[in-house]
Amino acid sequence: MRYLRIFTFLLAFLSIGAASSAPSELRLADVITYLTFYDLTHVPVLQNQEGRQFWGMSSYYPEKHIWLSDAAGPHQRKLTLLHEFIHVHYFEQGFLEAASDESRVKREAERLYKKLYGNR
Repeated sequence: MRYLRIFTFLLAFLSIGAASSAPSELRLADVITYLTFYDLTHVPVLQNQEGRQFWGMSSYYPEKHIWLSDAAGPHQRKLTLLHEFIHVHYFEQGFLEAASDESRVKREAERLYKKLYGNR
């Protein structure tokens, strides 16, 4: 009986890990939740200390913040906001490597943008 309980526990533990082996898709409920905890700031120009310009940036710790550059056009702002929310989403789910993988985040943002807006 003891081994059956251990086996059941391990099976449940492994199935939980298998279910969460990849980040879930960003949903509207996630965005609303993140907006309640993250500050969103529009700035005229967004650049780092070396002077490199960005359309958006996000910070998870110690402050929870998303910055969006107003220098971008409407299409780019929507895409950038999705991009930053995906960074946050991956981070909040504990997928730190995925959260810092720019090419992965970019692909997912473009996929979600097409899903939401089509070819607009």
